[in-house]
Amino acid sequence: MDYRFRPLDGLISFNKKDIDSDDLVASFSCAQEEINSQPAGRVTELALLFYFIYLMKEKGLSFIVKGGIIGNYYLKEHVRVTHDADIIITGDIEKFYVEIQELISNYNGPFEFIINYYEHKLPDNNYYYETFNIQIEVKYQNEHYGQIIIDGITNSVFDEKDKINYPGPSIISEGFRFEGVPIEYVMAEKVIAITNELVRPYKHLIDLYGLMKADINYSLLKKYLKLINDNDNKYRKEKRDLILEIREDKKFLGNYLLTCLQAGYQITLEEMKKEINDWLKSI
Repeated sequence: MDYRFRPLDGLISFNKKDIDSDDLVASFSCAQEEINSQPAGRVTELALLFYFIYLMKEKGLSFIVKGGIIGNYYLKEHVRVTHDADIIITGDIEKFYVEIQELISNYNGPFEFIINYYEHKLPDNNYYYETFNIQIEVKYQNEHYGQIIIDGITNSVFDEKDKINYPGPSIISEGFRFEGVPIEYVMAEKVIAITNELVRPYKHLIDLYGLMKADINYSLLKKYLKLINDNDNKYRKEKRDLILEIREDKKFLGNYLLTCLQAGYQITLEEMKKEINDWLKSI
């Protein structure tokens, strides 16, 4: 099967038994070569993110995966390149960062991890929730191998009883699974992003266009739409009702055409907005 534009499906289906070596880096290289992802390097980048998720899980860090990695399980060939691991934590961010530092200090494996950047921001007029960003350079045999970015939020919006146990690539560890949000939570975040008053990247619009065709639980979606909007209202200057419509004056960041093509779509911005608005009316 052709997995060039479906790197996660390729990784999940990749059989480590076909590799003579137990070496992790050799497994990553073999998977990249076998899957031949387009653009090149997507498999290795995704494998590194999953590997660090595995390390955090093994060290007992408390987190739930959301965002692009979860989208990989549903968008298939329409998934964009995933550059970071989006996570939710319910505890203290500074404590979590210390745990990441300790994980790296005690790590005994083929890579060298170097934290190059860390930022922790309180809710403001750009994001109505507490955020953090950790950027980690990955070296192998003293050479740059890749980068791991962890984008996180901490809030009480996500309901832990809704979490799902997702399968990870077996080339990292046989039977590897991790806790993530349901796709309805991911979709709710994207609906809020494209309908609220804040400027947001086109990626949310384009991802939602693909996800709205999935078989989803609409009650769960509506639950998270309300929870997220209620949470946002704690930090807004003026409270806003949830309006499920892309307004005419909504502003987006980035290049629509490039992001759209990366996701494998050929549709104008106005056509996409109309289809999404029609879908929003049906929720």
